[in-house]
Amino acid sequence: MSSRRPTRGGRRVVRLGALAGVAAVLFAVFNPITAGAGPNRVTDVDPWTNAHVTVTPTTNLSDGRRISVNIKTASPTFIIEEARAQVCRAGVDYQQSTGIAPADDFFVGGANCPNVGISTSADGLVTDPYVNPSAADPGGETFTMKVGTGIRSWTDSFSNKTVSITCDQDHPCTLVVELRAVQLAGPGEIQQPASWRPFVFTLTYASSDPVAGCGGPAKGAVTSGGSDSLEDAWVGWTSTACKLPGQVGALTTGSFNGEGAALQGYLSGQLDLAYTALGFNPATGMVPVDAETKRPSVAVPIGLNAVVLGLGGTYFDSTGRRRPYDAPQLTTAEVTALLAGGPQGAINDHLSDIYVRNPELATPGMFTAQQHAVQLAAPSEAEGTSWLATRYAATLDPTDWVVPDLPLYGDDAGKPRGIDASLAVANPSYNNAITLFSGRPTLEKYVDSLDASGGGFWALTDLTTADALDLVPTEVQNADLQFVAPTTESMQAAVSGMQTVQDGMKVPDPNQTTGYPLTYVVYALVPAQPLADAGNVCRATSQALLTKWLDYLTGAGQSNLPAGMAPLTPDLEAQATAAIAKVGATKATTPCTAPATTPPPTKKPPTTVPPVAAPSLAGVGAGVDAGALTGAGASSSPASADESVRRPGRTTLAAIANPHIPGYGGERLPSALLSLLALLGVIALTASTAAWSSGWRPRRSRPPTPPTSGQT
Repeated sequence: MSSRRPTRGGRRVVRLGALAGVAAVLFAVFNPITAGAGPNRVTDVDPWTNAHVTVTPTTNLSDGRRISVNIKTASPTFIIEEARAQVCRAGVDYQQSTGIAPADDFFVGGANCPNVGISTSADGLVTDPYVNPSAADPGGETFTMKVGTGIRSWTDSFSNKTVSITCDQDHPCTLVVELRAVQLAGPGEIQQPASWRPFVFTLTYASSDPVAGCGGPAKGAVTSGGSDSLEDAWVGWTSTACKLPGQVGALTTGSFNGEGAALQGYLSGQLDLAYTALGFNPATGMVPVDAETKRPSVAVPIGLNAVVLGLGGTYFDSTGRRRPYDAPQLTTAEVTALLAGGPQGAINDHLSDIYVRNPELATPGMFTAQQHAVQLAAPSEAEGTSWLATRYAATLDPTDWVVPDLPLYGDDAGKPRGIDASLAVANPSYNNAITLFSGRPTLEKYVDSLDASGGGFWALTDLTTADALDLVPTEVQNADLQFVAPTTESMQAAVSGMQTVQDGMKVPDPNQTTGYPLTYVVYALVPAQPLADAGNVCRATSQALLTKWLDYLTGAGQSNLPAGMAPLTPDLEAQATAAIAKVGATKATTPCTAPATTPPPTKKPPTTVPPVAAPSLAGVGAGVDAGALTGAGASSSPASADESVRRPGRTTLAAIANPHIPGYGGERLPSALLSLLALLGVIALTASTAAWSSGWRPRRSRPPTPPTSGQT
């Protein structure tokens, strides 16, 4: 039987087949995981898909802002062992690593990541070496860190060159979270060895001075004020609103020294707008009873917030690990006892019940054995949050809303407590019951000291502040004794059960059973009458900016709320629209007068300049008036106010540069052209006369010389 030699194409197929066989053998030898994989082994799926990292918040960050990093694993065999996080340079493709440490692009003090925090208020590298086993819990493992704004320079450890990073409103930065994990094939059996993988998040920052970031205040900018709980919201709103089409400058300025101070400033006319939860409610004691008569106002709802009893700090679990507190649950009676007498008062009668419901609170002995100087804190200035909290306790548990009858409280012992907006001036006082603080920065110092020493404390505050300082909100009871947490859903649900008071404002009803019972509406309190200055002159520009600002807050600004604030419900949106239409629409008893307008200057008819004879050569530079050269005396007489007026007999530079030569009678060509021709003729005649007098004669051309003989 004859055989045929394979063709060139056939030989190529044979060779490729042989190579494929060799490759298959080598792959089986050097990839034992795949070669020996059983039916339950996952070999074609990247195990890192089981890792989930969440960072909140990541936008509108301020210097020193706390952010939370939550880590979860979706598989019990994918073990996340450690986490490291730091703020680094944006725009870098951070790489994973199979070594004992993350890749060099994450190196502290390397090319991308500074050796310290961006600012003195920020953390540098933060490490959580105990991610496992909490990452497998439903809530995952959470740690916090503080980010900063500014410029940080350092020396690159690899290149020895100076490098820098900028994190501000114009320069986003990157939070890099490196996780070290291992994939197990079964208990104690490693399928894939440990490796590091980066998770990258973009951080954007709010301007530390949003007005300056907008190029300054707009002409006629609206003045506003309120509690410092609104400052974060105002910063974000201002930075965005000044970028609206056609807008130049910040629409408003802000002063955030407390709700009570803002209402007083608004009532006196120093502020055009006050952010408030209670407005001109005379029951609060923050304004006189005739406040509404003194300055008729309109309340425009702009968002939802909530009064919370925030829990700060950490505790040690049964394994000795420090952990943040879970959301505690306190009954109405426990909240009342805590606020009425503090950690050393009647709350001790409730400790056993509290520890059964919240076992993590028993470990540090928070109320009776807490060594930290601050155990319960609340604002000293007049705030709607204090009034609403004390009203909640006084309404739902009036029997226990008293100063504990203990020697610790002196002459106030046993007295009933009131409903107070300002705890600093309350009677009876809160001495030995509550540590009063002024402003969020002081409260933040309490939190920072806990970060270093451990332990915990309570703070009566609002949800936006609690979120900013990483305080855990307490779940409190409604009138049906159900525990409710402050969430966007529960806050919006609470609106339907609120009471309507003055100016159409809504306040929470302690007896309501819908939603979180301490939810409140944030309002912009603005004048019903047109804005006017001290001389009762209408401020039309400011009035237009006020309407534009309110339209933004209730419109696009609803998608730019800080964490802790919830958007308006549809009913509140409709109320806001109706309220804005009333702003500045009420006629004042003495209507303001329109600002005086300055008419544009009228142009004087051109004055005919009298002819000036052409000066002699000797007069140029020698006979020019000094005032004509420097402009001196230009306004010494009415005639000199118009530059086209010339004094007779006074030679000016304009006249010298443009001598007037009279036109010829009966001329058809333009006078200026004939004048130019005449001037050129005079110059030519003068030059030729001078040359003739000096003996110069024109050279005559010689006739050509006839050629001599022999030349051709």
